[in-house]
Amino acid sequence: LGLGVVCAGSLNAAETAVDAIYVDCTAAAGGDGSADGPFQTIVEGIAAAGTDDNPTLVLVAEGTYTLSAMLTVNKAITVRGAGMDKTFVDGGKKVRGISISGNAVVENLTVQNCATTSKASGIGVAISSGILRNCRVTNCSNGAHDSTGIGVYLSGTALVTGCIIENCTSSKRATGYGAYLAEKGAAIERTLVTGC
Repeated sequence: LGLGVVCAGSLNAAETAVDAIYVDCTAAAGGDGSADGPFQTIVEGIAAAGTDDNPTLVLVAEGTYTLSAMLTVNKAITVRGAGMDKTFVDGGKKVRGISISGNAVVENLTVQNCATTSKASGIGVAISSGILRNCRVTNCSNGAHDSTGIGVYLSGTALVTGCIIENCTSSKRATGYGAYLAEKGAAIERTLVTGC
């Protein structure tokens, strides 16, 4: 499913009162995405959201969700964490973080420790059409290669708003970028970029 699970957290009562798909990494495997039987991985929540009259909101409980492959959000849904200091998507210094397209929204979480073991650029979040809102992107790099470390890569109609991008670096001779705007239609607003 693209995710390992290392977690301590759960959904609170306010979060379970919303019409949504629920994800909680402390839940037992085999859940149905309901408040009483949440999915264990974000991948399962994304797959179910917006299909067969399912809600388009995926609520991700607090905890750390460790990636084994880049997480893809490629349809018009919202993936919402419990807060940037509570919900963590972790690349384990081995994989890129999140790919956002299809007018998706990702909000209220931290993307951290994203890198690549190949010579490609290490990217925390890549957005081509969609929004990254109220998130932290931190400690993303290119690993030990001569390629670029990028916190957030924006193209198309991507928007980053109300975020913190920090400590995204490169090793050896290549450059590290907090954010890289590849096209004129992409935008960043109300975002702090530091230590990159």
